[in-house]
Amino acid sequence: MAGLAALRSMIKFRLARGRGSRDHGSVSTNAELIEIGPDQVDQHVRDGWTLLDVRTDGEWAGGRIDGSVLLPLDQLIARLDEVPDKVVCVCAVGARSAQAAMFLAAQGRQAVNLAGGVHGWVGAGHPLTR
Repeated sequence: MAGLAALRSMIKFRLARGRGSRDHGSVSTNAELIEIGPDQVDQHVRDGWTLLDVRTDGEWAGGRIDGSVLLPLDQLIARLDEVPDKVVCVCAVGARSAQAAMFLAAQGRQAVNLAGGVHGWVGAGHPLTR
């Protein structure tokens, strides 16, 4: 849990400094938050990106985006070596996944956030898998 607290502190610091949110053009590996919309997910997956779901086990069991991989946010630091180089981070509404994307970008990964999370995905008319 100390690692998660450090992650949240780092992200709050970066957010307090100000960060830009922009559409994904070229991927930056600094800690700037890059967000994509639900309709951009399929292209990212075709380009070799992994959908990284950072929700809890219970949320995951309730429904997930097909093809996504579960790695709860509170396990991210301990399991960093399991994270691929290019990830689309996903959570329920986009807040936790934004934290994950910024952290992973700071670690040198190409990471973007799914704006609106699973709720935005469903709201755009896309299905969930159970």
